[in-house]
Amino acid sequence: MISYDHSTRIGNMVPVSVLSKFIRDSGEEPYKGFASAGFSWTPLVDPAKRAYLNLKNDEKGILVLSCMPSSGASEVLKPNDVIIEWDVLP
Repeated sequence: MISYDHSTRIGNMVPVSVLSKFIRDSGEEPYKGFASAGFSWTPLVDPAKRAYLNLKNDEKGILVLSCMPSSGASEVLKPNDVIIEWDVLP
């Protein structure tokens, strides 16, 4: 359990699969650390919200909620930015 809000009764938890991978990877040299993009996000699955943000019907995307200070993400992303495509370099 990462957090729990008593008023809404909503909790955030880390899945067992993530914890297992972390434990497995931490025993291997060199340990590269836990991967993080430097920002938190939520999927844009609600059609009304996608329409409000001017996304096309076939564009799902994610909504940026916040960025970690001093991360690479904080230099280019701001809360409420929408990411509809992610280019992964080889």
